[in-house]
Amino acid sequence: MPTLILPPRYSEDSRVMRAAAISAGWNVLRLSGWRVGEGDVSGPVAFYGEPLLPTPLAVVVDIGLIEGRGWAVVEANSAYGAGVYGCDPRRVLDVLARGCVPRSTLSDNDVHWAASAADFA
Repeated sequence: MPTLILPPRYSEDSRVMRAAAISAGWNVLRLSGWRVGEGDVSGPVAFYGEPLLPTPLAVVVDIGLIEGRGWAVVEANSAYGAGVYGCDPRRVLDVLARGCVPRSTLSDNDVHWAASAADFA
């Protein structure tokens, strides 16, 4: 059974991810700190990370296992290209939907990432 690993910080998004994973029958592990210890999980693993600083609403984070070091974030990319890299297109649509919301619904952390009509003039 897959395991979703959540960051120690609670947010609306991490709570939604937790509920979705549980409804899909996944195990869920919320970290108590910012590191995953050796042997904490086995089997397929998915990480859901939230940055400490504001980031765009819809990004896809590539992670990898570095031999002798552990898990690391490799890069963050725009979500619209994720399907090209073998991601489940339905999950990509979920990420894109999160990024396509009315400006009036954005939090203070998110609003500065939103483009205005003047940006496209």
